[in-house]
Amino acid sequence: MPGIDSQKWVKNRFHITITPDKLHLPDSQFFTWCQSLYGVNKGIYNTIDSWFYESDNREILSRRRSIVEFLTFVTSCEMNRNQHDSLQFGHGGLTKKLLEFSEKYKYEGNSETLRLNNKKDSL
Repeated sequence: MPGIDSQKWVKNRFHITITPDKLHLPDSQFFTWCQSLYGVNKGIYNTIDSWFYESDNREILSRRRSIVEFLTFVTSCEMNRNQHDSLQFGHGGLTKKLLEFSEKYKYEGNSETLRLNNKKDSL
């Protein structure tokens, strides 16, 4: 249904549908939405945002999509949560998960491109 955010499990991973208005929220409201959905604190959120920015994801809407995709990935990995239901990464754990996500995303993106190219070759 358009206009409703949703999460569902598809082919061994979470698939999230985000209404466009969420990506256009002011920063503090977007963070609050992420916090309510994923249990992420402001420090972790800022670190994730900075990591994507420093990885040449400079366009804000694209970066916000990446943040939500990463948080969805992390929550699907059954991460530990503290007594306040916030995500816990441990020392170096956030960077490790960001790198894992990045490699998985590149791999899946490349395999999708390969599949599309193979379909074109067979036509």
